[in-house]
Amino acid sequence: MSPGDYYIPAYVLGFALALKLPALIRNWRDPLLWSLCTLIFLAALVFTFAAPPTIEIVNSASGVPNLAAPVTYSILSALSASCFVLLICWHSGNQATVRRVSGWCAGGFLVVSAALFALFFLGHAPVERLQDFDTYYANSPYIREMILLYLVAHGAFCVGMSVLCLRWSRKATGWLRAGLLLLVWAFAITLGNAVCKLTAVVARWYGVDWDVLSTSIGPPLAAVGGTLCPAGFLLPMAGPQVVGKWRDWRAYRQLGPLLRELDAPSAGGAREVPLGPFASLTLRVMQRETAIHDALLRLGPALDARVRDRAAEQARRDGHDARDAGVEGTAAMIAVAARHERRTADQDLPEPMNATDEPPQSGHGGAVRPVGAAGAMPAEEPDLRRISQAIRHSTVVALFRREAAEEEGQHI
Repeated sequence: MSPGDYYIPAYVLGFALALKLPALIRNWRDPLLWSLCTLIFLAALVFTFAAPPTIEIVNSASGVPNLAAPVTYSILSALSASCFVLLICWHSGNQATVRRVSGWCAGGFLVVSAALFALFFLGHAPVERLQDFDTYYANSPYIREMILLYLVAHGAFCVGMSVLCLRWSRKATGWLRAGLLLLVWAFAITLGNAVCKLTAVVARWYGVDWDVLSTSIGPPLAAVGGTLCPAGFLLPMAGPQVVGKWRDWRAYRQLGPLLRELDAPSAGGAREVPLGPFASLTLRVMQRETAIHDALLRLGPALDARVRDRAAEQARRDGHDARDAGVEGTAAMIAVAARHERRTADQDLPEPMNATDEPPQSGHGGAVRPVGAAGAMPAEEPDLRRISQAIRHSTVVALFRREAAEEEGQHI
């Protein structure tokens, strides 16, 4: 693997950590966020310290050949402990349980790290090895035990985490289940790296050179598994947020044609108050819906239920079902009324109907409700988007626009 194969995942994980830091600052007492950010940081650190250029820097700066090996193994042990703590945070949520498990994991990490460094300094590894340290020193006293401890501990952790995630995924649903299944794959792939390295080391004990397993096959597996692991933990947290923002964006875009149709500047049409660049999409959708409702209320006296009924009937003849026909009929009624308003924008609007006046009958189902002297307007917010799309795409709406234009031409 080239240095970029290590550093690129580290940069990606660093970027993910930067995205989570604002949430951590706002909720700095949240153990789940702390565990997640710690895991992402340690995963980025593992990729950074496993890169040959970083290994060379650590060895050169310390003056101890191959010191980067126990350093990297210790960081990997810390990453394993943080994964287990975060999984317990997910599964339990009880702070007392999380603190107890965190204490056990921290203790286990310290014991393993101390053993790794003790075995390293008891051994003798004078020749710097940037990529094949495990197999090169597979037969060196104490160094051999250090390598075996790291591989067995890491492999056992991957097996345990895979089993836990798989069991829990059978009870989970939605984004949580998807994240857990992704973690199962992540730990299984990472286990493949440990198995490859252990196999190459054991082969060296018997005088067989299978170093390619450790130097060429194992590292790509570690890179994939190490990237999928934080992604598996992030997915249940970020997934619903991403989907929510996507829905808000779609709603915002879908409401655009209706807003533009109702925008008659000289008559105080549908206008949005400018929002700051950091305003949320949810707020922008609410603002757009409010502007549309205000414009429809103002347009009420010009809405003609007869236009809606004729347009809906035309849509049914074109093969649309009753619901779609009702939406297209409402869209045609709004388009015709908005066109009439634009033509007469400088004239006074009709007087609103008196409370004793009889409202006209609404056409089709619950998509519309009577307002004003002559028409009906949409009442259900989800239908606003369908009406907006009908205004943009419906051939029935286009037909009634043309009819309204022809009638206007005849009256000039």
